[in-house]
Amino acid sequence: MFSSPLWFDTIGKKQKYRRHTNPSNIINTDINASNSNYFSSSSEKGFLSDGDESVGSNSYVGSVGGGDGSGSENISDENSFGRDNFSLNEMEEKELMNIEGGGYFLPSNSDKEIERLQMQHFLLRLFWQGNYSSPIVDDFNNGGVKVLDIQCGSGIWITDIATEFNSSTFIGIDGDEARARIQIELPNAAYLHHDLLDELPFPDDTFDFVNQRFFTMTTGDKWKKFILPEIIRVTKPDGYIELMEMNTWKDMGPVTKRMTKAYNDYIQTRGVYHLDPSPLNQILISTKQIKNIKCEHRITPFWGGRASQLVCRNQFEKIEVHKLELCKFMEIKERKFDDMIKIMYEEVNKHKTFSKTYRIYGQKI
Repeated sequence: MFSSPLWFDTIGKKQKYRRHTNPSNIINTDINASNSNYFSSSSEKGFLSDGDESVGSNSYVGSVGGGDGSGSENISDENSFGRDNFSLNEMEEKELMNIEGGGYFLPSNSDKEIERLQMQHFLLRLFWQGNYSSPIVDDFNNGGVKVLDIQCGSGIWITDIATEFNSSTFIGIDGDEARARIQIELPNAAYLHHDLLDELPFPDDTFDFVNQRFFTMTTGDKWKKFILPEIIRVTKPDGYIELMEMNTWKDMGPVTKRMTKAYNDYIQTRGVYHLDPSPLNQILISTKQIKNIKCEHRITPFWGGRASQLVCRNQFEKIEVHKLELCKFMEIKERKFDDMIKIMYEEVNKHKTFSKTYRIYGQKI
Protein backbone atom coordinates (compact mmCIF):
# COMPACT_ATOMS: atom_id res chain seq x y z
CA MET A 1 0.00 0.00 0.00
CA PHE A 2 1.48 3.33 -1.08
CA SER A 3 0.95 6.49 0.92
CA SER A 4 -0.66 9.43 -0.82
CA PRO A 5 2.21 11.85 -1.44
CA LEU A 6 2.27 15.57 -2.14
CA TRP A 7 2.40 15.91 -5.92
CA PHE A 8 2.43 18.64 -8.46
CA ASP A 9 -1.06 18.90 -9.94
CA THR A 10 0.11 17.52 -13.28
CA ILE A 11 3.12 17.64 -15.54
CA GLY A 12 2.73 20.39 -18.11
CA LYS A 13 0.38 22.62 -16.09
CA LYS A 14 0.94 25.28 -13.48
CA GLN A 15 2.85 23.82 -10.53
CA LYS A 16 0.21 23.35 -7.89
CA TYR A 17 0.08 20.85 -5.05
CA ARG A 18 -2.45 18.05 -5.04
CA ARG A 19 -2.65 14.59 -3.46
CA HIS A 20 -2.85 11.58 -5.76
CA THR A 21 -3.86 8.16 -4.49
CA ASN A 22 -2.13 6.51 -7.44
CA PRO A 23 1.37 7.87 -8.15
CA SER A 24 1.31 6.26 -11.58
CA ASN A 25 -1.24 8.89 -12.64
CA ILE A 26 1.61 11.34 -12.95
CA ILE A 27 3.98 8.92 -14.63
CA ASN A 28 1.37 7.99 -17.23
CA THR A 29 0.35 11.60 -17.97
CA ASP A 30 0.39 12.39 -21.69
CA ILE A 31 3.09 14.94 -22.36
CA ASN A 32 2.77 17.83 -24.77
CA ALA A 33 6.44 18.12 -25.60
CA SER A 34 8.05 21.52 -25.37
CA ASN A 35 10.38 22.71 -28.12
CA SER A 36 12.61 24.60 -25.71
CA ASN A 37 16.20 23.37 -25.68
CA TYR A 38 18.43 25.96 -24.09
CA PHE A 39 20.85 23.49 -22.58
CA SER A 40 23.12 21.16 -24.46
CA SER A 41 24.34 17.81 -23.23
CA SER A 42 26.02 14.71 -24.54
CA SER A 43 26.28 11.09 -23.53
CA GLU A 44 29.59 10.68 -25.33
CA LYS A 45 32.69 9.53 -23.48
CA GLY A 46 34.06 12.09 -21.08
CA PHE A 47 37.33 13.97 -21.04
CA LEU A 48 39.34 11.28 -19.28
CA SER A 49 38.85 7.92 -20.90
CA ASP A 50 38.87 5.03 -18.46
CA GLY A 51 39.39 2.21 -20.90
CA ASP A 52 37.53 -0.10 -23.22
CA GLU A 53 33.77 0.28 -22.92
CA SER A 54 33.16 -3.06 -24.58
CA VAL A 55 33.98 -5.05 -21.46
CA GLY A 56 31.39 -7.62 -20.44
CA SER A 57 28.93 -8.06 -17.60
CA ASN A 58 30.08 -7.12 -14.10
CA SER A 59 33.31 -5.61 -15.41
CA TYR A 60 34.72 -2.20 -14.65
CA VAL A 61 35.92 0.76 -16.64
CA GLY A 62 38.30 2.62 -14.38
CA SER A 63 38.22 1.29 -10.85
CA VAL A 64 36.65 1.78 -7.48
CA GLY A 65 38.98 0.22 -4.96
CA GLY A 66 41.03 -1.11 -7.85
CA GLY A 67 37.98 -3.05 -9.11
CA ASP A 68 39.06 -6.02 -7.02
CA GLY A 69 37.34 -5.29 -3.73
CA SER A 70 40.62 -4.27 -2.10
CA GLY A 71 39.41 -0.78 -1.25
CA SER A 72 42.68 0.74 -2.45
CA GLU A 73 42.80 3.82 -4.65
CA ASN A 74 44.65 3.23 -7.91
CA ILE A 75 45.67 6.52 -9.49
CA SER A 76 46.41 6.45 -13.18
CA ASP A 77 49.42 8.07 -14.80
CA GLU A 78 50.14 11.78 -14.78
CA ASN A 79 48.64 12.29 -18.23
CA SER A 80 45.20 11.51 -16.83
CA PHE A 81 45.26 14.48 -14.48
CA GLY A 82 42.77 16.98 -15.71
CA ARG A 83 41.32 17.92 -19.05
CA ASP A 84 43.30 21.18 -18.81
CA ASN A 85 46.35 19.22 -20.02
CA PHE A 86 44.53 19.02 -23.38
CA SER A 87 43.32 21.80 -25.63
CA LEU A 88 39.62 22.63 -25.43
CA ASN A 89 37.73 22.63 -28.68
CA GLU A 90 35.57 25.60 -29.64
CA MET A 91 32.37 24.15 -28.19
CA GLU A 92 34.05 23.24 -24.88
CA GLU A 93 35.66 26.68 -24.67
CA LYS A 94 32.27 28.32 -25.13
CA GLU A 95 30.75 26.06 -22.47
CA LEU A 96 33.51 26.95 -20.01
CA MET A 97 32.93 30.67 -20.67
CA ASN A 98 29.22 30.20 -19.94
CA ILE A 99 30.05 28.44 -16.68
CA GLU A 100 32.49 31.16 -15.65
CA GLY A 101 29.98 33.89 -16.44
CA GLY A 102 26.96 32.14 -14.96
CA GLY A 103 25.37 31.95 -18.39
CA TYR A 104 23.75 28.59 -17.68
CA PHE A 105 22.49 29.38 -14.21
CA LEU A 106 18.81 29.48 -13.34
CA PRO A 107 17.19 31.95 -10.91
CA SER A 108 17.83 30.90 -7.33
CA ASN A 109 16.64 33.83 -5.21
CA SER A 110 20.27 34.79 -4.52
CA ASP A 111 20.83 31.54 -2.65
CA LYS A 112 24.60 31.09 -2.74
CA GLU A 113 24.52 27.37 -2.07
CA ILE A 114 22.07 26.79 -4.92
CA GLU A 115 24.34 28.82 -7.20
CA ARG A 116 27.30 26.72 -6.07
CA LEU A 117 25.42 23.50 -6.80
CA GLN A 118 24.51 24.78 -10.25
CA MET A 119 28.15 25.57 -11.00
CA GLN A 120 29.17 22.15 -9.68
CA HIS A 121 26.62 20.52 -12.00
CA PHE A 122 27.87 22.25 -15.14
CA LEU A 123 31.53 21.76 -14.26
CA LEU A 124 30.95 18.04 -13.82
CA ARG A 125 29.02 17.96 -17.07
CA LEU A 126 32.01 19.59 -18.74
CA PHE A 127 34.52 17.13 -17.27
CA TRP A 128 32.30 14.13 -18.01
CA GLN A 129 30.93 15.53 -21.28
CA GLY A 130 27.44 14.47 -20.34
CA ASN A 131 24.89 14.14 -17.56
CA TYR A 132 24.94 10.35 -17.41
CA SER A 133 27.01 7.36 -18.52
CA SER A 134 24.35 4.68 -18.94
CA PRO A 135 23.93 3.74 -22.63
CA ILE A 136 20.40 5.09 -23.00
CA VAL A 137 20.81 7.95 -25.47
CA ASP A 138 18.91 6.02 -28.17
CA ASP A 139 16.01 5.51 -25.75
CA PHE A 140 15.98 9.24 -24.99
CA ASN A 141 16.05 10.09 -28.68
CA ASN A 142 13.09 7.77 -29.26
CA GLY A 143 11.18 9.41 -26.40
CA GLY A 144 8.86 8.08 -23.72
CA VAL A 145 11.60 7.36 -21.15
CA LYS A 146 10.49 7.61 -17.51
CA VAL A 147 13.24 8.94 -15.25
CA LEU A 148 13.51 9.24 -11.47
CA ASP A 149 16.17 11.38 -9.78
CA ILE A 150 16.78 10.34 -6.16
CA GLN A 151 17.55 13.21 -3.74
CA CYS A 152 17.16 15.67 -6.59
CA GLY A 153 18.17 18.70 -4.52
CA SER A 154 17.58 21.94 -6.40
CA GLY A 155 16.53 19.99 -9.47
CA ILE A 156 19.35 21.25 -11.67
CA TRP A 157 20.14 17.80 -13.13
CA ILE A 158 16.51 17.25 -14.09
CA THR A 159 16.09 20.78 -15.42
CA ASP A 160 19.14 20.38 -17.63
CA ILE A 161 18.35 16.95 -19.04
CA ALA A 162 14.56 17.43 -19.30
CA THR A 163 15.00 20.44 -21.57
CA GLU A 164 17.09 18.35 -23.94
CA PHE A 165 14.82 15.30 -24.00
CA ASN A 166 11.43 16.96 -23.90
CA SER A 167 9.44 13.88 -24.95
CA SER A 168 10.45 11.93 -21.83
CA THR A 169 9.13 12.27 -18.27
CA PHE A 170 11.31 13.29 -15.31
CA ILE A 171 10.44 13.07 -11.61
CA GLY A 172 12.70 14.42 -8.86
CA ILE A 173 12.24 13.27 -5.29
CA ASP A 174 13.86 14.68 -2.15
CA GLY A 175 13.35 14.40 1.59
CA ASP A 176 14.00 18.12 2.08
CA GLU A 177 10.96 20.11 0.98
CA ALA A 178 12.97 23.34 0.83
CA ARG A 179 15.54 22.00 -1.64
CA ALA A 180 13.65 22.36 -4.92
CA ARG A 181 14.00 26.12 -5.07
CA ILE A 182 14.74 26.71 -8.74
CA GLN A 183 11.53 28.14 -10.10
CA ILE A 184 11.11 27.04 -13.71
CA GLU A 185 8.14 25.32 -15.27
CA LEU A 186 8.82 22.38 -17.57
CA PRO A 187 6.04 20.41 -19.24
CA ASN A 188 7.80 17.09 -18.70
CA ALA A 189 9.23 17.42 -15.17
CA ALA A 190 7.93 17.58 -11.61
CA TYR A 191 9.28 17.33 -8.06
CA LEU A 192 8.09 15.43 -5.03
CA HIS A 193 8.81 15.91 -1.33
CA HIS A 194 8.98 12.49 0.32
CA ASP A 195 10.91 10.85 3.16
CA LEU A 196 13.40 8.69 1.29
CA LEU A 197 13.74 6.29 4.21
CA ASP A 198 10.12 5.31 3.59
CA GLU A 199 9.26 3.17 0.60
CA LEU A 200 9.23 5.14 -2.63
CA PRO A 201 5.65 6.10 -3.62
CA PHE A 202 5.72 4.35 -6.98
CA PRO A 203 4.58 0.91 -8.18
CA ASP A 204 7.07 -1.79 -9.03
CA ASP A 205 8.83 -1.55 -12.40
CA THR A 206 7.90 2.09 -13.07
CA PHE A 207 11.08 3.79 -14.34
CA ASP A 208 13.40 3.17 -17.27
CA PHE A 209 16.24 5.10 -15.63
CA VAL A 210 16.89 5.91 -11.97
CA ASN A 211 19.65 8.38 -11.21
CA GLN A 212 21.22 9.19 -7.85
CA ARG A 213 24.21 11.42 -7.24
CA PHE A 214 25.95 12.86 -4.18
CA PHE A 215 23.64 11.21 -1.68
CA THR A 216 23.94 12.88 1.73
CA MET A 217 20.89 12.09 3.81
CA THR A 218 22.00 8.94 5.65
CA THR A 219 24.86 6.55 6.30
CA GLY A 220 26.06 4.01 3.77
CA ASP A 221 24.61 1.13 5.80
CA LYS A 222 21.14 2.69 5.87
CA TRP A 223 21.39 3.53 2.19
CA LYS A 224 22.17 -0.12 1.43
CA LYS A 225 19.35 -1.37 3.66
CA PHE A 226 16.55 1.09 2.87
CA ILE A 227 17.28 3.13 -0.26
CA LEU A 228 18.91 0.73 -2.73
CA PRO A 229 16.20 -1.98 -2.50
CA GLU A 230 13.57 0.64 -3.29
CA ILE A 231 15.59 1.96 -6.23
CA ILE A 232 15.77 -1.56 -7.63
CA ARG A 233 12.08 -2.20 -6.99
CA VAL A 234 10.81 0.82 -8.95
CA THR A 235 13.20 0.27 -11.88
CA LYS A 236 11.85 -1.68 -14.85
CA PRO A 237 13.57 -4.92 -15.91
CA ASP A 238 16.46 -3.94 -18.19
CA GLY A 239 16.14 -0.37 -16.94
CA TYR A 240 19.30 1.40 -15.82
CA ILE A 241 20.36 2.47 -12.34
CA GLU A 242 23.19 5.00 -12.10
CA LEU A 243 25.01 6.26 -9.01
CA MET A 244 27.44 9.19 -8.98
CA GLU A 245 29.65 10.03 -5.99
CA MET A 246 32.84 11.92 -5.20
CA ASN A 247 35.57 10.53 -2.98
CA THR A 248 37.53 12.46 -0.36
CA TRP A 249 40.13 14.83 -1.74
CA LYS A 250 43.57 13.36 -2.36
CA ASP A 251 47.08 14.77 -1.81
CA MET A 252 46.00 17.49 0.58
CA GLY A 253 48.28 19.82 2.50
CA PRO A 254 48.17 19.92 6.33
CA VAL A 255 45.85 22.93 6.60
CA THR A 256 43.50 21.50 3.96
CA LYS A 257 43.40 18.21 5.86
CA ARG A 258 42.55 19.98 9.10
CA MET A 259 39.80 22.06 7.52
CA THR A 260 38.18 19.23 5.58
CA LYS A 261 38.21 16.96 8.65
CA ALA A 262 36.52 19.68 10.68
CA TYR A 263 33.98 20.23 7.92
CA ASN A 264 33.15 16.52 7.61
CA ASP A 265 32.88 16.13 11.38
CA TYR A 266 30.64 19.19 11.58
CA ILE A 267 28.20 18.19 8.83
CA GLN A 268 27.79 14.75 10.40
CA THR A 269 26.55 16.48 13.55
CA ARG A 270 23.88 17.95 11.27
CA GLY A 271 22.92 14.53 9.87
CA VAL A 272 24.72 15.03 6.55
CA TYR A 273 26.88 12.21 5.23
CA HIS A 274 28.83 11.38 2.08
CA LEU A 275 28.27 8.04 0.39
CA ASP A 276 31.64 6.32 -0.09
CA PRO A 277 31.91 5.26 -3.74
CA SER A 278 34.51 2.54 -3.08
CA PRO A 279 32.15 -0.33 -2.17
CA LEU A 280 29.25 0.61 -4.45
CA ASN A 281 30.17 -1.74 -7.29
CA GLN A 282 30.41 -4.71 -4.95
CA ILE A 283 27.15 -3.71 -3.26
CA LEU A 284 25.35 -3.71 -6.61
CA ILE A 285 26.83 -7.10 -7.47
CA SER A 286 25.79 -8.49 -4.07
CA THR A 287 22.11 -7.71 -4.74
CA LYS A 288 22.11 -10.28 -7.57
CA GLN A 289 19.44 -8.10 -9.17
CA ILE A 290 21.65 -5.94 -11.40
CA LYS A 291 23.61 -6.99 -14.49
CA ASN A 292 26.14 -5.34 -16.81
CA ILE A 293 27.60 -3.34 -13.93
CA LYS A 294 30.26 -0.86 -14.95
CA CYS A 295 32.20 1.86 -13.19
CA GLU A 296 33.84 4.95 -14.63
CA HIS A 297 35.82 7.67 -12.92
CA ARG A 298 37.19 11.08 -13.71
CA ILE A 299 40.13 12.66 -11.93
CA THR A 300 39.38 16.31 -11.26
CA PRO A 301 42.43 18.38 -10.26
CA PHE A 302 42.09 21.49 -8.10
CA TRP A 303 45.17 23.01 -9.76
CA GLY A 304 46.05 23.86 -13.34
CA GLY A 305 43.88 25.61 -15.91
CA ARG A 306 40.66 27.58 -15.69
CA ALA A 307 38.28 24.64 -15.37
CA SER A 308 40.31 23.12 -12.53
CA GLN A 309 40.48 26.45 -10.72
CA LEU A 310 36.70 26.73 -10.94
CA VAL A 311 36.36 23.24 -9.47
CA CYS A 312 38.67 24.21 -6.61
CA ARG A 313 36.77 27.41 -5.88
CA ASN A 314 33.45 25.59 -6.08
CA GLN A 315 34.57 22.94 -3.57
CA PHE A 316 36.07 25.48 -1.19
CA GLU A 317 32.84 27.52 -1.26
CA LYS A 318 31.09 24.43 0.10
CA ILE A 319 33.20 24.91 3.23
CA GLU A 320 33.16 28.71 3.28
CA VAL A 321 29.36 28.87 3.35
CA HIS A 322 29.58 27.35 6.86
CA LYS A 323 32.20 29.82 8.06
CA LEU A 324 30.45 30.95 11.25
CA GLU A 325 29.42 27.44 12.26
CA LEU A 326 32.89 26.05 11.58
CA CYS A 327 34.59 28.82 13.54
CA LYS A 328 32.48 27.86 16.53
CA PHE A 329 32.98 24.13 15.93
CA MET A 330 36.76 24.49 15.55
CA GLU A 331 36.99 27.15 18.29
CA ILE A 332 38.87 29.59 16.07
CA LYS A 333 38.43 33.25 15.14
CA GLU A 334 37.02 34.31 11.77
CA ARG A 335 40.37 35.82 10.79
CA LYS A 336 42.03 32.47 11.44
CA PHE A 337 39.44 30.77 9.25
CA ASP A 338 40.10 33.22 6.41
CA ASP A 339 43.84 32.68 6.74
CA MET A 340 43.36 28.91 6.54
CA ILE A 341 41.31 29.23 3.34
CA LYS A 342 44.06 31.33 1.76
CA ILE A 343 46.65 28.72 2.70
CA MET A 344 44.44 25.98 1.25
CA TYR A 345 44.52 27.69 -2.15
CA GLU A 346 48.32 27.68 -1.95
CA GLU A 347 48.44 24.05 -0.84
CA VAL A 348 46.38 22.68 -3.73
CA ASN A 349 49.00 23.95 -6.17
CA LYS A 350 51.92 22.79 -4.07
CA HIS A 351 50.57 19.30 -3.31
CA LYS A 352 48.55 18.81 -6.54
CA THR A 353 45.28 18.15 -4.72
CA PHE A 354 42.59 16.38 -6.72
CA SER A 355 39.34 14.50 -6.35
CA LYS A 356 37.72 11.61 -8.18
CA THR A 357 34.12 11.37 -9.23
CA TYR A 358 32.63 7.98 -10.01
CA ARG A 359 29.67 6.74 -11.97
CA ILE A 360 28.55 3.19 -11.26
CA TYR A 361 25.70 1.90 -13.39
CA GLY A 362 23.97 -1.29 -14.44
CA GLN A 363 20.72 -2.86 -15.61
CA LYS A 364 18.05 -4.42 -13.46
CA ILE A 365 17.70 -8.12 -14.19
